[in-house]
Amino acid sequence: MKKFIFIVVVALGLSHFAQKQTDRFTLSKIATVFLDGQSPTLDHSLLAEPFTYLGKGGQSYVFVSQDGQYVLKCFRSSRLQVLQFLSHLFPHFEKKKIKLENQLKETLASYLLAFEKLPEETGLVAIHLDGKTPISSSLKIIDKLGICHTMDPNLIPFVIQKRAILVKEKITSDPNQKHLAGLFSLLKSRIEKGIEDADPNFAKNFGFVGDHAIQIDGGRFFLSDTLSQKPIAQSKEDFQHWINANFPELSDDFHALYEEFCNEAF
Repeated sequence: MKKFIFIVVVALGLSHFAQKQTDRFTLSKIATVFLDGQSPTLDHSLLAEPFTYLGKGGQSYVFVSQDGQYVLKCFRSSRLQVLQFLSHLFPHFEKKKIKLENQLKETLASYLLAFEKLPEETGLVAIHLDGKTPISSSLKIIDKLGICHTMDPNLIPFVIQKRAILVKEKITSDPNQKHLAGLFSLLKSRIEKGIEDADPNFAKNFGFVGDHAIQIDGGRFFLSDTLSQKPIAQSKEDFQHWINANFPELSDDFHALYEEFCNEAF
């Protein structure tokens, strides 16, 4: 009995260690759900070199190009895969599976909207979201363990985006009022196009490519006739606290830029 318990503990320990080493990423966890319609033709040169695992967000696994200029985002579907399996055994899981599939399609539709209407504001340079636009080249990704995997990109939805640094990192390295102004110019541009964002989090979802502000997270956009100020106001307050604590010399500027933005945008 003791030997059995020891084996179980060791096995669990090894499993936890392996998951930590890989950040729980496996190829099988990449989504294979597509949108209807057809995506623009992809520049195959963007897939010429391997992409190396960088991290994961709530919606996607992120890989960086060899030159560090671009990131590849493959969408996560681990929960959906579990439900797809369970729905075959237990029909009452079917509704939950369909709900998750629809949520994933909403994310893909948001990236499609961003690519079509907000390419400069999001840094998106390529999308493959439909499964119908043929790609003749292969896709190579390198996981966290350094293992290179060759994939057929026709089988998965993905986007390629300019690599940005997060807002806090940019302000910390260069505490300049012009960067704060760039964030509000970005918001104003989106609003003028009648596009709502359900999660305008300055700290997590925005960044800079050089001095150009972009929205990193493109998965929460939708068209709206009545745009709301509330999500932006909440994000502003959260980021204002960080500015006040770390760069008090920019506090008044940040608040004044917000007030100016609200007067012009709403």
